[in-house]
Amino acid sequence: MFRPKMGFGVPIDSWFRGELKEYAYDILLSEKSIQRGLFKKKEIKKILDNHNATTINYSPRIWALLTLELWFEEYF
Repeated sequence: MFRPKMGFGVPIDSWFRGELKEYAYDILLSEKSIQRGLFKKKEIKKILDNHNATTINYSPRIWALLTLELWFEEYF
């Protein structure tokens, strides 16, 4: 109770390999997302595929791309 605030980790690495895998693919590779011209489909697919096929953690990139795309969907 008397110690300073501490953050906690969120397991987005495993989420993007598990229950959010298809969601990330669907949102980031959607026709609407690609037509915006911000993302190159080939590069997005490469990031997603590499994250799921290797132990390299691309989750910070995926999270950033996903939140940007969802923001665009909401406000544009």
